[in-house]
Amino acid sequence: MPSRAHIGADQFVEVGWLPVFMRVNQIKMVHMFKILHDLAPHYLSTEIIQVNRVHGHHTRASNMGVHMPRLTGAGQKSFIYTASQVWNSLPDIVKNATSVHVFKKKLKGYFISVLKDNESSNFL
Repeated sequence: MPSRAHIGADQFVEVGWLPVFMRVNQIKMVHMFKILHDLAPHYLSTEIIQVNRVHGHHTRASNMGVHMPRLTGAGQKSFIYTASQVWNSLPDIVKNATSVHVFKKKLKGYFISVLKDNESSNFL
């Protein structure tokens, strides 16, 4: 590979890695999974509220969705806001994993499939 070549999706898939922004989201999602399943310290779960605790309406998001906090400015860069946003965008098959190990495997598979769908993008 030439020294100034751009790294695309196929190179990441080939080595089994994720681009940095996806790896950051992967770490956030593992934390969210642990928070929602009471596997994280209690102080982390005080700000994360599931949708079904906010209202009694049965919606697609009510099972495993997380209530999006109303934040502006710098608050939109916080863990609570960004992790809630990414969590709500995950498919239910990933969110409904039975253990942390299974969740990590499904999550990485989902991110790799998103990466393959965006093959035309250069990441580095």
